[in-house]
Amino acid sequence: MLERIDWALLATFLGSLATAASVIFAYYQFKASADQKFFSEFRLALIDLRNDARELDGLLSEQEFAELGYQIAKAIDEAFSTAGSTESFLEEFDDKDNQNLVVQAIYMGHQRAHLRARMFELMRRIERVPPKYRESFPVSMSIIQDILRLFNGVAKTAIEPGLFIKAWLDEETRSAIISELKTRRDKNAASLLTGSIFASMSSAAVRDHGQDVIDTLLDLSGIIVENLAPRNDGSMSRVSRNEKRLKTLVTSIDNKTVTADIIDKFKLNRHQFSEAEWDLIVSTHANLASLYSKMGKR
Repeated sequence: MLERIDWALLATFLGSLATAASVIFAYYQFKASADQKFFSEFRLALIDLRNDARELDGLLSEQEFAELGYQIAKAIDEAFSTAGSTESFLEEFDDKDNQNLVVQAIYMGHQRAHLRARMFELMRRIERVPPKYRESFPVSMSIIQDILRLFNGVAKTAIEPGLFIKAWLDEETRSAIISELKTRRDKNAASLLTGSIFASMSSAAVRDHGQDVIDTLLDLSGIIVENLAPRNDGSMSRVSRNEKRLKTLVTSIDNKTVTADIIDKFKLNRHQFSEAEWDLIVSTHANLASLYSKMGKR
């Protein structure tokens, strides 16, 4: 004999199912909306990183170095403002007892330079990757951070005050500078030449494989940006899930050189790239490793 159906209980049960389904639907709608916002912000962050790196690269030019050299020369002029004649200026400038005064002037001019301020601002922005992106894309962001740290290192080498101070404290280099300055007729001409000499030191630092390294690093980071940024939310989500599974592996990579770390991390994401992209990654990385080997760096 069939038991009597409790219609009130059944209605309550069905109502609960409808409510649960509604809650689940609302949750997925919320998650989809949150993911859409997150991935949109991530794409913009990638593009911003690339643009900041390109701007930093653009600052490593002779025109910008000229401003840095001018500020250093101006600070040196101020340090020796009591020297009335060109001869007196050069005598005091070359006096070993005044070397600390020259070093302080170099630091002062370096601090004043717009180039330094803008470069350091860009470097801080490049290195300040939000943790949420590192958590969601641990492999890609680890590679980009390695690349951009190397990039910043090369950029710093071209403008750090130690570059100028080391040259000035070298007896042979200082003598060559003073000899060249003695060819100028007045103090203003000598000052302009001083600025151009210091600017040329930065230019030389970039020419000595530095620009090639920067171009190669930009190419490598660009491959990742061009691979990720155009993806739709669904594809981006799949990449994120795959990379999260590799988080332990990527954090365990610790080779003797950063360049070796970079290619090993790329290998974790091999499936993410087309054959053409992978061939470009391998050849570009080989070029990077060769350049760093010539420079005797990591």
